[in-house]
Amino acid sequence: MRAVIVTGVSSGIGRGIAQVLMGRGLHVFGSIRSPADASRLALEWRTGFTPLLFDVRDDEAIARAAEIVRARLDGERLAGLVNNAGVGYKGPLLHQPWEEIERLITVNLLGPVRVTRAFAPLLGADRTLTGPPGRIINVSSVGGRVPTPFTGAYCASKAAIENLSSCLRAELAHYGVKVIVLAPGVIRSALGANSGDEVPQRFDHTDYGPSYRHMLQRFETWQARAWPPERIGTTVWHALNVRTPRPRYFVGQFPFRVLFALQRMLPDRAFDRLLASSVVRHVQRQCADAQGDRANPEQL
Repeated sequence: MRAVIVTGVSSGIGRGIAQVLMGRGLHVFGSIRSPADASRLALEWRTGFTPLLFDVRDDEAIARAAEIVRARLDGERLAGLVNNAGVGYKGPLLHQPWEEIERLITVNLLGPVRVTRAFAPLLGADRTLTGPPGRIINVSSVGGRVPTPFTGAYCASKAAIENLSSCLRAELAHYGVKVIVLAPGVIRSALGANSGDEVPQRFDHTDYGPSYRHMLQRFETWQARAWPPERIGTTVWHALNVRTPRPRYFVGQFPFRVLFALQRMLPDRAFDRLLASSVVRHVQRQCADAQGDRANPEQL
């Protein structure tokens, strides 16, 4: 049985990855936090799927899941581990609630480290197991390379995943385990909705209120023409099966390909001005409006 672990399969990108891999004959062990979601997906997907109940912040639950997988594999190695689970809170760093920033780092960065350490023996670090070494695919983001305003903590967590993956790639080569980064652009998913932060007015009490609402509107426009999660699943299948996978795959479309190109071509300061322009423009407009109101109190 060729089998893979995929974290965060209850919706979005994780669900799309799981469906593609199962459709192509792999058995998916999928991590889910909710027992109700686990039961629902077990009924929906049946024989090609085994739910694993754990949160990527819970070391004990992850360890129990690793033992379940080891028993099911019966001496064989895993074909792969896809570290997909994540959260996507947005907000200006000066005002974003601290608990959101902490959760972003804990889930998006420390979660993959915990899961990788637990399942590394089944991928190849345990030399008593049989079969070819497995592969690790860490789901990053376009934001790991091209940070944008109001996604600072999220982009920081994904940039850290990029560097973490490079270190793991060198260290796990000792066991023949390949480490691959997958960087999606905007993909149809419930990442923002599940994070529960996309309330347009939540930073209206700050200077960034209009800019934040403008950013959410722009993100909704991108979501309307975003690629389906199954496009990510197809790339994961390729990375798991191609003889020599690339260290990094980007799955996205305009405008992110343009941003990548501009980042490579422009000096750092010029690129920073480009990213900051929308924020500065909206803040300046807000300040001008406020000054106008003070100058014309009859308009209040």
